[in-house]
Amino acid sequence: RVSLLPQDAQLPGHARVREILRYYGRLQGMDAGSLPHEVDIWLDRLNLIDRANERVHSLSHGMRRRLTIAQAFLGDPELVLLDEPLNGLDPVETMNIRSLLRRRKASQTLIISSHLLTELETTCDHVAIIENGRTIRQDHIREFQQAETRIVYRVRQGPIPLENLRASIPAIRFERTHEAAEVAAILPPGSLLPEEVNARVFSFLTSEGLGLLEIQLGSDLETAYFKARENR
Repeated sequence: RVSLLPQDAQLPGHARVREILRYYGRLQGMDAGSLPHEVDIWLDRLNLIDRANERVHSLSHGMRRRLTIAQAFLGDPELVLLDEPLNGLDPVETMNIRSLLRRRKASQTLIISSHLLTELETTCDHVAIIENGRTIRQDHIREFQQAETRIVYRVRQGPIPLENLRASIPAIRFERTHEAAEVAAILPPGSLLPEEVNARVFSFLTSEGLGLLEIQLGSDLETAYFKARENR
């Protein structure tokens, strides 16, 4: 029912790729008849089917990482614990594993421990910050990022004239972020809708000759993380 991918997971170097997965599948109690087919399905998903008969020690670091990910999902456990699952993967395989994790969370519970906050915000539904064994905050990621009440605007070159912006849209509170070329709009309950705020802010930035590059709903997870630490 439960499987684990440790951060520094190692598999026996002398074993062959297909052989070691079948061995762990037997330890999982998988049906002997379906096990070979299931193993090959996971080797194909992790782009390792062409390495199935090679020994583990001949694989690159990224390949060995993908092999341990396959082992963690083998047998469809209900709960999968993943510690830094994207560690050591190249960009192509990172995208592949990210897509895999998104698909699997519909049928399994995944708990991911990672310091790569940008990866967590593209994959997870809920977030918990833990420091020194204590949970600082735990919430749905949209609440964590204030996605319902905060919009961040980034222009080509700052600073943004904040007082003029506040005067033009007094119903909304504006504050600077950690960068001069960014400003955050804080939407009080019952105030303007996000699309109305976007239209008015865009009009203001255009009239000021500031090129709008990006609109982001909520804070990025890194910003939300530091804010949670400050407020603990």
